[in-house]
Amino acid sequence: MKAGYPEWVLTYTLSAEFAASILLLLGVYTRWVSLYTLPMMLGATHFWMVRKNFWFVEGGWEMPFVWAVMLLAQALLGDGAFALKVPALPWERRLQKAPA
Repeated sequence: MKAGYPEWVLTYTLSAEFAASILLLLGVYTRWVSLYTLPMMLGATHFWMVRKNFWFVEGGWEMPFVWAVMLLAQALLGDGAFALKVPALPWERRLQKAPA
């Protein structure tokens, strides 16, 4: 690729953007979609910091960095009160059945 990334990065980026734009809006598997999308935002931050230098003289890296922080916060918060109700994922079911 022109930017120096492997070919699979495009597939991952498109799937992460699609998942984030649709599933986060609806509140479906919010925690897992946030964790799936987080590396993409960190990669975008790294790309802009390398492109514009690591010194804080030129902007461009702040927006993906703030999005990454918000994705991390969303992953910690989980689904909201108005999220669509969907079946639990297999590993979530095992955690719910564990004795306290």
